[in-house]
Amino acid sequence: MHQKLKLRHFYILLITYLSGYLLATNYYVATSYGNDSNNGTSLNTPFKTIAKAASVMSSGDKCHIRQGRYHEAITIDDLDGSSGSAIVFTNYNNERVVMDGTIPITSSWVQVGTSNIWRTKLSADIWQLFIDWEEQVMARWPNAKFNDNTIWDNDNYWAKGTIDDDENAYSNGTIIDDPYTNSAGTAIDLNATGFDLDEANKQAIAILNLGSFRTWSRLVSSHSGNTFTYATVPNWKTKHHYYYLEGRREFLDQAGEWWYDTYNNADSLYYYAENGVNPNKLEFRGKVQSYAFTITGSKYVQIKNLEFFGTTVYFSNGDNCVVYGCNFMYPSCSKRMLRTVDTEPEMTKFASGSAGSSVRNCAFRNTDGTALEMWGGTDTVDNCYFNKIDYSVADNSSIMLTIRMNGTSNVFRKNTVHKTGGSATVMVGDAGLVEYNNLYDTGHLQSDGSMIQFMEGQQDGAICRYNWLHDTEKYGARFDHSGTADGTNGIMHHNLAWNCESGGIMVKGNNHKVYNNTVLNSGSKNDIIILQINSGDHSTTIVRNNAADKIANHRTNDVAIDFGTYSNNWNGYDESVTLNSILSDTSNNNFTPGSGSPLIDAGVVVSGITDQYTNNGSAPDIGAYEDGNVAWTAGHDWDLNTTFGNDWVPIRSATISGNSGFRMMSSPVSGTILSDLLEELWTQGMTGGDVSVGTPNVWILDVSSQSWNSVSNLSTQSLTAGQGFLVYVFEDIDFDGDGDLPVDLYVTGSNNNGNVSITNIPQNSYYLAGNPYASTIDWDDITRSNLSSSISVWDDASSSWKTYNGSSGDLANGLIAPFQGFWVQAVGGTGSFTIQTNDIATSSGSFLGRTVERENKGGLILSFLSGDKFDQIFLTFGVDGNVDRDIADASKLLPLQASPRITAMSVSNNEPLKINHLPYEQEGTFIIPFDVMSLEIDTLGNFVTINDRVSLTFDNSNLPSHITYDILDNTTGMEYDMQNLNYLDLLTESKGGFSSIADGPIGSYPLVGEQRYSILIHYGVLGESIIDELPRSFELNQNYPNPFNANTIINYALPIRSRVEINIYDVKGRFVTSIMDEIKHPGYWSASWNGKNDFGDIVSSGMYIYSIKAKGFSKSNKMILMK
Repeated sequence: MHQKLKLRHFYILLITYLSGYLLATNYYVATSYGNDSNNGTSLNTPFKTIAKAASVMSSGDKCHIRQGRYHEAITIDDLDGSSGSAIVFTNYNNERVVMDGTIPITSSWVQVGTSNIWRTKLSADIWQLFIDWEEQVMARWPNAKFNDNTIWDNDNYWAKGTIDDDENAYSNGTIIDDPYTNSAGTAIDLNATGFDLDEANKQAIAILNLGSFRTWSRLVSSHSGNTFTYATVPNWKTKHHYYYLEGRREFLDQAGEWWYDTYNNADSLYYYAENGVNPNKLEFRGKVQSYAFTITGSKYVQIKNLEFFGTTVYFSNGDNCVVYGCNFMYPSCSKRMLRTVDTEPEMTKFASGSAGSSVRNCAFRNTDGTALEMWGGTDTVDNCYFNKIDYSVADNSSIMLTIRMNGTSNVFRKNTVHKTGGSATVMVGDAGLVEYNNLYDTGHLQSDGSMIQFMEGQQDGAICRYNWLHDTEKYGARFDHSGTADGTNGIMHHNLAWNCESGGIMVKGNNHKVYNNTVLNSGSKNDIIILQINSGDHSTTIVRNNAADKIANHRTNDVAIDFGTYSNNWNGYDESVTLNSILSDTSNNNFTPGSGSPLIDAGVVVSGITDQYTNNGSAPDIGAYEDGNVAWTAGHDWDLNTTFGNDWVPIRSATISGNSGFRMMSSPVSGTILSDLLEELWTQGMTGGDVSVGTPNVWILDVSSQSWNSVSNLSTQSLTAGQGFLVYVFEDIDFDGDGDLPVDLYVTGSNNNGNVSITNIPQNSYYLAGNPYASTIDWDDITRSNLSSSISVWDDASSSWKTYNGSSGDLANGLIAPFQGFWVQAVGGTGSFTIQTNDIATSSGSFLGRTVERENKGGLILSFLSGDKFDQIFLTFGVDGNVDRDIADASKLLPLQASPRITAMSVSNNEPLKINHLPYEQEGTFIIPFDVMSLEIDTLGNFVTINDRVSLTFDNSNLPSHITYDILDNTTGMEYDMQNLNYLDLLTESKGGFSSIADGPIGSYPLVGEQRYSILIHYGVLGESIIDELPRSFELNQNYPNPFNANTIINYALPIRSRVEINIYDVKGRFVTSIMDEIKHPGYWSASWNGKNDFGDIVSSGMYIYSIKAKGFSKSNKMILMK
C-alpha cells in the first residue's frame, strides 16, 4: 500500500509537470509584419509588439521575437513562471533582435553664426547623443574624447584641487583649482577660462572625485576666479581631488561635443561639428529610455539572445530570473544633461529580493554608471564580457563599483572585465565565489581600490581562485580592513597577478588561507601583502605554496611575515634570481614553471587545493600552475567579434509595402548580404532561396550585355557598394493565401562609409546603381562624367517611373533614399560617377517600396488624368537646354510591370521623352509633338491602345515670364490658348498595340502612329525685366521697410544654384537667429524676419546686422528695429 501511494504521488507530479508543459504557448512577435490584433500564436499571425505578447503570457510560455529593431518599454508585473516552465523572451531562429532605447533626430540643424556650432529643436528630452551609433561627448571642461581614450585619463584631462599641496586649503563644499599643463601641452587653469559657473538657472555641473574611491555630481553654488562652491558630499577626504565640469554651453568648444539647453523649455540641442561638416548629413540618435524591460514581482522570467542599444533591463523582487546571450551597448547613462545631479544612473539591475538569478554569456560595453548590480543572494554572473565601464564614476552606490553583487553566496565566474573607471571592479557580497575571471586595465578615474574587493563582513566563507589579475593601477585581489574590524576565514588560491601597480594580492584580517598564487611585476609595491594592522591580526592565517618576487608584511618594504603559518613559499626577497627567470615565458603570458624550475614539487599538500599535483610529480608545485598539467585559463570563452561584433553593428531596414511587383533596391552594407536583406521576402529559383525551383525573382544587371542575370545563389551573390539589384516582391511572402505586406527588411554588417566610384559604363548603356549609404543622397551633388543628368526610379506604388533631371521631375528633388536602386545612362562616351559621403542630402528621401508624396518643380508640368490613371510630362528650360536631345532629357521608359494605364510623352527626334530640357532663350515658336495613350493589356500581355477621354492640367508656376504656350490638336487643327484655360480634355485613339516588354533590361516606349497633339512654346523677347529672372551676379539688397516694427523683407539674388544662409546678429556680433538655410535655384528671392531671436523671444529695439553666405559670396547690411 505504501508503494502504491508513492507511485500515485509520482504520477500526479508527472501529470502536473506534463500538463504545464503541454499547455504552454509559443507566441510570436514581428515588428515588420505583425499586428497586435492577431492571436500571436504562429509565424503567420504574430503580434507586432513584445508588450502585447507579455500581456497574455503565463507560466511556461515562450515569446519568439523576429528580426528587427524594437523601441518598446515592456512592463511585466506579478507574472510568475516556475522551475522547468519559465516565461521566456527570445529571438526567433537566431535572428537579430535589437531593443533600441534611442530615437532618430530628424529635425533640421541650423548653424549658429559662422562657428562650428549647430542647433536644432527637439520634441523629446534626450540624455545621451549618438552619431552613426557612436556616443558623442557631453560638453565639458577640461576637454576629453572617447575615440582617443583621453576620457579615461584623469591625470591629464580632469582639473585638480590644491588639497594635495595643503590639506587645509579648503573644506568640504569648496574647491580651489590647481592649474597645471597636461601631457598634451594644454593649460588646465579654471581662472584663465573666464567661465561663469554660477549663472542663475544655468549653473555648471561639477563631477567631483573628492572621496578617493567615491565621486559625486553637484551644481556649482557660487564661483569666483579659481574657486567654486557646491553642496557638501559625504565621505570627503583630504587627498587626490579631481573634477571636471558639464552643463553649460560655454564648454561646447570641441568637435564631437554636444549640449542640451533645457532652461525655460528651450529644448535646443547644440552640436559642435568637425570643420566643414553639415550635421544635416549625419545620422543622429538620442537616448530617451532607461529600460526596455521592467520586471517586478515576477519569478522565473528569462530574457535570451536579445541585443540592447541605449537601454537595458530591470528586475525587482523576482527570484530565479535569467538574462542569457544578450548584448548590452551603452546600456546606462546619467541624466546630468537634463540637469539631474546626485542621482544614481539607471543601470542594469536585479534589485532587492531577486535571489537565484543569473546573467550569462552577455556583453556589457560603454556605460556611464555601474555595469551591473544584483541584489538578493545566490546570484550568478557567468561567462560575460565587460568593457569601457563608467567613464564618469559619479553617484554610484556603496564604494562605486564596476559590478556589485549583494547578499550571500553569489558567484562571479569566467568573466572578462577591462577598461573601467571605478576604483573597485567586482564585489560579490558575503561568502561569494570569484573564479576564472580575466580582469585588467581598471580603476582609471578614482583612487585606492582593487579589482576583486571583499569587505570585512564579506570574507567569511569567501573564495577567490583561478583568476587572471593584471595591468592595473589597483590591487589585484583584496581582503580589506576598515581599521575597526577584521575580516576572517577567506580563501585565495591559484590566482595569477602581474603588473598590478598597488600589489597583486592584499590580505588583511585573520584566519585567511592564501595558497598557490603567482604574483610578479608589481612595480614599487610588494606582490603579495599579508598586512598586519593590529596586534593579533593573521595569528591563524596560513600562507603556503605562493610564488612572488616580493612577499611581505608591508606595502613596499621587505618586512617579514612572522605570524600565523608561513611555509613553502618562493619569495624573491630570499632568492638570488627573479621569478620571471624560473617561469616558462612570461613575455608571452606563459606563467607555468620553467624547465627545472625550483617551483616544481616544492610545495606542500593542502587538501582540496593541491589535489591536481598527483597527475605529475612527487609533491605540489609552488605557484598557480602545476607543471605537466594542462594550464588553466580565465575569462569568457566565446569570441566577441563573431558573436556581437567588436563595435556596434547597426541593423538597417527598409519597408516594403503595397502589392506584388518589382522593387529596385540597394544596400548600405556591401558583400554577400542578399540572403540577410531579403530574408523576410519570398525568394525562389535559386540556391539559398525559400525554394530552389520556379522562376527566379532576384536579378543583377549585366552591364556589358545590357541584360538581366538571375541570381543563382542568394548566399554567395556579392553586391559592391553603389550597385543596385532588382527583386520581384510577392505580396504573399509565405504562400498561405494571405497578403503579408508591409514588411521591414533588415541588413546587418558594417555600413559603407567611404566614397564609391562606378566606372566603365559603355556609351548609351544603362547601369542599375544604388544608394550605398544608410542616409539619403542628393543626385545633384554626385560627381559624374559622360552621364545623363536624368535618373529614374521604379515606384511600384504608382506602377510608374519617378524621374529627375537636375531641375524638375517627379522624383522629389533628386533625393535617393537608403536601400533605393536607380537607373543612370552613359551618354557622350564611357560613363562614370562617384558618390561621396558629402553627397548625403540635408533632407530625407523616401524608399519607393511604398507610396510617396509628389513634389514637382520645373518650368512646365503637364498632368494627364483618366479615372485613377495618372501620368506627367515635364518641360524644363535652361541655358544648357537644347531643341534636340541633350543630357538633361529623360526617356519615357516602359514599365517594369505591365498594367492598364495612361502614358504621355513628348517627342524629340523621334524619341519619346518624359522630361524634355529646352533652351531658356529661343527665337519664335518651337513645336513639340506629344502623345497620350490609354492602354489596356491583352491576353498575351501586350499593350493595346484604346479610345478614351483624358483631362490635361498644367503647373506653370515656374514658367519664365517670356515664355507662353498653346496646345494644338493636330487632327482637328484646333489651337488652344492655355493662358486662359485651367484644363483641357483630350482624346486618345485606338491605334494598335505593342509589346510591354523592353528589348533590354529597360527600354523606351515605341512611337505608335502619329502624335495627335503638339505643344507650341512661344519665346518672347528678353527685356530688362526678363533678364532680371537670371541675375548676372550675387546681390543682397537693403531690407524693406527700414527701420521696421514687426516684420521686414530682405531681398537677394542668385546667379547660380546655391545653398543660402542668412543670419541675424546684434551690433556686438552675437548670433541672434537664422532665417534661411537651404538650397535655392538661380533667381531673385526674399526672406523675412519677425524680430524674434533663436528662442522665439522678441528682441529689443536697436541696430542689427543681417548677413548672407552663398557659393563663395558673403555680404552684410545693417537694419534698425524700432518698437
